[in-house]
Amino acid sequence: MRHLLLAAAFAALLLPAVVAANTEPNAGADGSCDVEAAVRAWADDWRESDAAGLTGDIVFELEVTDTGQAFAVELTRGGDGRIVAAAGDAPATRFKATRAVYCDLASGRMNVLTTMGKAKASDPVPMEVDVGEEYAGGGRVRAELIPAWFRFFTMGAPEVVRFGFGHGREVHGGHAVPLYYGEGLRTAWYGLEPGMHVNSDPSDQSNEFDSIFIVLAGELHARFDGNARVLTRGDSVFVPAGMRHEFWVEQGRGEFLVVMAGEGA
Repeated sequence: MRHLLLAAAFAALLLPAVVAANTEPNAGADGSCDVEAAVRAWADDWRESDAAGLTGDIVFELEVTDTGQAFAVELTRGGDGRIVAAAGDAPATRFKATRAVYCDLASGRMNVLTTMGKAKASDPVPMEVDVGEEYAGGGRVRAELIPAWFRFFTMGAPEVVRFGFGHGREVHGGHAVPLYYGEGLRTAWYGLEPGMHVNSDPSDQSNEFDSIFIVLAGELHARFDGNARVLTRGDSVFVPAGMRHEFWVEQGRGEFLVVMAGEGA
């Protein structure tokens, strides 16, 4: 197994897949849940369309680090999902998180991409991920595994993604919720409060692909290649590849969506 540094995979998000909080199985209002029941429901919900892009059947292993529970789930290209006995072969992905994190996924408070996102390789994350060696190269993580993670942990079709304050984690200086991550397309919601500054680190301020920022709420202060602008609800900004950009608020809250597209996104 190879520990996947999702900083490289997710950092360009600027910095996934959530259903309404009352539609996931056995999720209590206090965040408690039956993890085994949640895993079984995720497996039962797997369908043939979820396997689009996979080159073969896969196995996910889910470890609950604070209770010692572990589950293996076989997901087929034909749309069958079931809990199986752990085999000797390395799974396509091994997820490692506390019970509370799995409960957050089951309740819809947080999505799986949000639990993994990091700006730097050294940043701690709620969900650690190990990827099988056969998937570690050739772009298979992005092409096959990340879409499969999204579809496995997001029940229903089409997948409903919940975003907003209370559903994200602080990444790149703001509250972040990745909405979707696929080849050539990435989207995320960002929320800002006074004292937060998205892309304050110069090394984070430009991407190799085009981006569009859409302001949903509040008054955002921004700099584009050093030029200051103030943006409000209803404004959208096209930022071409290579243009430096950063955002913050001076009072109240601000929210925006970012859509990144093209080769390298």
